[in-house]
Amino acid sequence: MNQFLHKLLSFVDKDRPIVAGIATGLYPVIIYYTYNYTLVNSWEQLLFFGIVFQLLPCIIALIVYKISRRTAFVKWREPLLVLFSLFVFFVFVEIGLHAELKKKLALLTLVVCIPISLLLRKYLSKIILLQYVIALVGLFSLVPALVENWNISSEWKVQPDHINATQFKTFPNVYYIQPDGYTNFSEIKKGHYLHDNTDFEHFLQVNGFKNYDNFRSNYTSTLASNASMFSMKHHFYNGKTNPHESVEARKNVISENPVLTIFKNNGYATHCITETPYLLLNHPKMGFDSCNFSPAEIPLIGKGFRRRKSVVTDFKKRMTQIDSTPNFFFIEFIAPGHIQDGGTAEGEKKKWLNNLKNANRTLQDLVSTIKRTDPNGLIIILADHGGYVGFEKASDIYKKTMDRDDVYSIFSSQLSIHWPENTPPSYDDKLRTSVNMFRTVFAYLAMDSTLMEVLQDDISFITIHRGGEKGVFQYIDEDGTVGWKQNEIERD
Repeated sequence: MNQFLHKLLSFVDKDRPIVAGIATGLYPVIIYYTYNYTLVNSWEQLLFFGIVFQLLPCIIALIVYKISRRTAFVKWREPLLVLFSLFVFFVFVEIGLHAELKKKLALLTLVVCIPISLLLRKYLSKIILLQYVIALVGLFSLVPALVENWNISSEWKVQPDHINATQFKTFPNVYYIQPDGYTNFSEIKKGHYLHDNTDFEHFLQVNGFKNYDNFRSNYTSTLASNASMFSMKHHFYNGKTNPHESVEARKNVISENPVLTIFKNNGYATHCITETPYLLLNHPKMGFDSCNFSPAEIPLIGKGFRRRKSVVTDFKKRMTQIDSTPNFFFIEFIAPGHIQDGGTAEGEKKKWLNNLKNANRTLQDLVSTIKRTDPNGLIIILADHGGYVGFEKASDIYKKTMDRDDVYSIFSSQLSIHWPENTPPSYDDKLRTSVNMFRTVFAYLAMDSTLMEVLQDDISFITIHRGGEKGVFQYIDEDGTVGWKQNEIERD
């Protein structure tokens, strides 16, 4: 064993910049893919990581090695090489953990690494070897994660009836507006919210909207909720205990789903207008006919919230470009959003209420624009989930609680619909959760009430990935009662 270790150290110790360069970026790539696979599972991003996390460090290492050989730098040779190995390694790890570069943290890392590099100046080969060992250990987490994601079945998306072949009888433009984290009017008056939102509620009523009290989402996050809604089926998180989404969530929303297929089969042009590229972050194939973000505008790394566009401006621009073809618009923006991981519960509530004002202004602008140009359009305002008000941190929603106000703050989501001619279908009283929203709309457009005979269960689910109980759990049953029951139909 000692002889083998000696050979390894000897191999590393021979001025090998390529060996050092690969070492600095190998584990960070592994950790990035382990914790953020759903953000980076595209070939474009794999190429990006190969260039930035592997090729670039090798080039920098070559330059550092060349410079360190010069007479003027010879005494700084070893600490300079150690500094390169440590600083680049730790900064890349930070990017892998946070899915973005935090400049202040990187600067702090540099300050800490400088004195450490002086202390460890004689241990360069051991540092490089240790980085390879850490990368090898990281594979034990990455490989099972990749296997789990690759083996996810698509059977859950199969429809129980003929809805994919639905033929519409009426063809209004359909506008689906999704404000993030907008809690239902009925819940916002009570529970943790206790807020008077009647001005905006009245605005919608005056404009011919029907507000659906006690409506809620089936899932806790944007991706999980949308993947289910656009597929018109429960995915039960694919049996995963990841609290956010399955690996194909963005594909199920942006690339291909029954909703887009049915609209296109009925001659609709489809448009995606979003405030941020969050839903597009892993560069999924674009299934909509148009999108306000081009592929070049979608970052290859990050969480997708730094670049923002005005959905109102982009929607108005798109409206000037459409023709007589019927159109389906998916308009998504991130206000009021949900509370974040910081501050007190009361402080987070104040932030949310302030964001609610911004959301109301955006919704009023969008609705007014649509009503001026298309007074008989079918307009749907439906949030992806609740605002989580009442919690101190967003991550706290994944801790088990039987408090009714806590649970409904997670799932209660606003639904308001402007039906053409102000005439809702007789069966809209069955519209209680988001998984059945598009099925109800298609039944209306096809004038086919039989589509309402195979509705999905109006159950709200959550995943628990820490503590004693782990898995997918039912949180709210079909009657709206809060309970705690492990899902019996978890996917492998």
